[in-house]
Amino acid sequence: MTPDDVNETIGENISEEVGEMTDAEVLNELIRLDPFRMWRLSKLNSEHLEQQRIHLTALLVDEYNSSY
Repeated sequence: MTPDDVNETIGENISEEVGEMTDAEVLNELIRLDPFRMWRLSKLNSEHLEQQRIHLTALLVDEYNSSY
């Protein structure tokens, strides 16, 4: 298994975990990881929530990679 394979697997696992989170859990994690961004509850629609989940996945992958 190459390092790229490992990173892809980690990203897939994190994406699955984010997919299982409630909307409130996603928002709490986004606030924790990216507190200076304006997270607005008034814009919560299905497209915006999907974008938030994608952004959270990227932040969690970065957090995981920076810990190693």
